[in-house]
Amino acid sequence: MVRDLCSKRTAADKIMNKMNENRKIVLDTLNEQNIEYEMFEHQAVYTVDEIEDSDLWNHENGIGAKNLFLRDGSGKHHFLVIIREDKQADLKKVRDEIGSSRLSFASAVRRFERSGMCDSGIL
Repeated sequence: MVRDLCSKRTAADKIMNKMNENRKIVLDTLNEQNIEYEMFEHQAVYTVDEIEDSDLWNHENGIGAKNLFLRDGSGKHHFLVIIREDKQADLKKVRDEIGSSRLSFASAVRRFERSGMCDSGIL
């Protein structure tokens, strides 16, 4: 039991370390490119409904967005598609626009392995 707890804690630590590394890369890139940004830290949310309930999108200069992590039919290519929160993605149109085969949502495991993204966000 102790071993299980330790391995779960180690896995959680690895995820947090990867998320912190990704956060640093994104922020460093924004700063290097002199891109202005404003960062909001908040509790983890997993659905648009949870975001609306938490009032996270009532910022005067912002709009809501959804991150869709997709894979092609072979599972060899992955895509991060960002759309407005009030829109629905037509995966056939997205497929045609990016010149891909059939698209589907990537699993949480694939998402983390390829990008370090967890369900709660990309950073």
